[in-house]
Amino acid sequence: MDGISSRRLGWARSLLFVGVLAVFAAAAASASAASPVYIADYTSPGAILKLNPQTGKVTTVASGAPLSQPSGITVANNGKLLVSDDGANAIFRVDPASGNVRELASGPFVFPFDLEQSGDGSIYVTDADAGPGGTGAVFRVNPTNGNVSTVVQGGNLLNPWGLALGRPGKLFLADDQENSSGSNGRIFKVNVAQKSVRIVATGGKLVDPTGLQFGPGGDLYTTDYAGGANDTGAVFRVDPGNGKVKTVRSGPPLDEMYGIDFNSQGRMFVPASPDTNDDPAVFRMTASGAALTTFLSAKLSEPYGVAVGD
Repeated sequence: MDGISSRRLGWARSLLFVGVLAVFAAAAASASAASPVYIADYTSPGAILKLNPQTGKVTTVASGAPLSQPSGITVANNGKLLVSDDGANAIFRVDPASGNVRELASGPFVFPFDLEQSGDGSIYVTDADAGPGGTGAVFRVNPTNGNVSTVVQGGNLLNPWGLALGRPGKLFLADDQENSSGSNGRIFKVNVAQKSVRIVATGGKLVDPTGLQFGPGGDLYTTDYAGGANDTGAVFRVDPGNGKVKTVRSGPPLDEMYGIDFNSQGRMFVPASPDTNDDPAVFRMTASGAALTTFLSAKLSEPYGVAVGD
């Protein structure tokens, strides 16, 4: 084979390789766009719902007892769903395929709100009222036997809602500080081993931060219950290193939001449960707050927690 033919063969192979990569990338993007979005709907007797983001169809995974008022939801390491339930004061494991619900843990919970499972299997749960004198707490649940231990409680933690996993052994919390005078929302960082809490961001734009999750680029994103104009909702981006807070999107139609999650494409999903004439909804947008899509369904009553099943 002469030199020209050899180069042409090399180019052909390169183009074929690039084409194969493009096909795989397109398939991965399509799969991510179709990933189900699971919702914890708070209104008693409570329900776990599934949203198809391609069709907008909402179906029921599980509803009624033993669920009572599910607030937080996350996809476990094994693909099952973990649900915190304020009404039942318990943590449930839900099979998204069969809808089977099983209690995993109960005991010290008063108002369990959000939860995440770390790589070692530990399940961390925020509780807005389980600390001394009605302050907040963070618990760790053993996924095997359901044993519950306290990570941190009281002190600066007044009303922790959202929970996001940082590096191993590090947790981030959104706390609306509701029990303090005035509105002075905070984002905290917790060192699990040291049982220490420090402030990452406070005040300013933060009014009532609720949901919390890491987004593209390594920044934290928090939903704020009343961070927009006239007490409407907002989504803020928080630099976990320096605590700087920037507005992603605020004002109508965002209102009364508690949960937040991202798919692998970086699209953000935010449920909203307005107490006005607006309908409950799930919003999808980019990490910059653009390309807002609204999902409505008669099955949505008070959507609180959200988890993308990537």
